[in-house]
Amino acid sequence: MAVRRPSWKCRTGPGPLPVNVRADGTRESVCRSCWAVAEPGKAASEGDPDLMSQTGSGGPGRRAISERHAGRGPAALSRGTVPAMTGALFDLGTVPDAYERYLVPPIFRPWANTLVDFANVSTGEVVLDVASGTGVVAATAADRVGDAGRVVATDVSGAMLALASAAHPMIETIETAADELAVGNSSFDLALCQQGFQFLTDRPAAAQAMKRALRSSGRLALAVWMSGSLLEPFDVYGRVLERHGMPEPFPRAYAYDFSMSPGEVDDVLTAAGFTSVEVESKVLEVSWPTLDDAVNGIAGTPYGPAVAALDHEDQRRIFAALREELHLVHPMTAVLARGRKP
Repeated sequence: MAVRRPSWKCRTGPGPLPVNVRADGTRESVCRSCWAVAEPGKAASEGDPDLMSQTGSGGPGRRAISERHAGRGPAALSRGTVPAMTGALFDLGTVPDAYERYLVPPIFRPWANTLVDFANVSTGEVVLDVASGTGVVAATAADRVGDAGRVVATDVSGAMLALASAAHPMIETIETAADELAVGNSSFDLALCQQGFQFLTDRPAAAQAMKRALRSSGRLALAVWMSGSLLEPFDVYGRVLERHGMPEPFPRAYAYDFSMSPGEVDDVLTAAGFTSVEVESKVLEVSWPTLDDAVNGIAGTPYGPAVAALDHEDQRRIFAALREELHLVHPMTAVLARGRKP
């Protein structure tokens, strides 16, 4: 196995900082571990040769960091006048609709391309996409395998898969849990899983289930959010709701630990019996069409229904706080891993 360790360090160590772009066009270099801000006020159009040039983040977990650096986060930054309320946040009615509209284009589609490239998906292969959601990875893989191949998307959410089927009729869908996988043994050349593995309560069982579904010498490739740094926008959504006193809308909503380190991913795959395991970190730049899209993205998460149930005034306060803390452009860091069934 080979683990490529991240090279970006906290502000107290060497290396450039990721750059976030505010809605007013200015930029700030922000340490994603300690929230220290460097070089505030430069225009984003000036460019930065170090933008996104380093990956990863050292340091302790996010909860310890937020406690140690209280008052140094985005809430302390001036963003100018905040509108009273973002418009039409919950027009779509369901989490899957909002997920597909707001979160897939800026976040999950670029990461789908990255994962499919990392997995070396080829023409004619039979591919299993686990925890597929609305099918962005499955659809991307289907474009690569062509008519000679086959892609099966699985998810525990029938509502998500319904959207996947409607938007991508070339993929097959099966409603099943990742740690059970109601698919045939030794049926697939490749198993993919994007940003679902870290949420599973029984990761070892899920890894074993994916290995069972693979043919001899079949491959697994997955992506999970990397632990150790604030994960915008999702951690920002949670921090704002927690600060406004909302009870946890789902278990461990305010633990901010739905992520994994490279070593944790490697350990699970190796223990499951995968060989030739390779693990690396990767940073992509997220660019939102508008700040409203970044705010409205909360409707596509498990936080969404809880926010929708609030009265107008409470929603207004939450939307205003989100506009203060979210950025038009920001980095996201993931762990990519691949292995092979013996």
